Amino acid sequence: MTVPETFLTLTLDVSFAIAGKLEGFLREQTKVTDVRYGTDVTFIVELLEDAYPVVAAKVRDMSAGAAHFTIVARMTRFRVMRSATKT
Repeated sequence: MTVPETFLTLTLDVSFAIAGKLEGFLREQTKVTDVRYGTDVTFIVELLEDAYPVVAAKVRDMSAGAAHFTIVARMTRFRVMRSATKT
């Protein structure tokens, strides 16, 4: 079975307290491949495509009022899932 995965870049201008909560949530729900703290906080995450709407909605809720907020789908790749078979 082939399952699509999406790599997302989330760039937010939020307080470090909110960024910390977001990072905790994203690490629970996704595979975080990179976090960059600077003027903005950038998270690069990998998740299954069907999880994208839920994760995106939660990030929007948690970062409400952010001066700058973007979610960019960087690339989609396909991972082959192998199912266990009994012989």
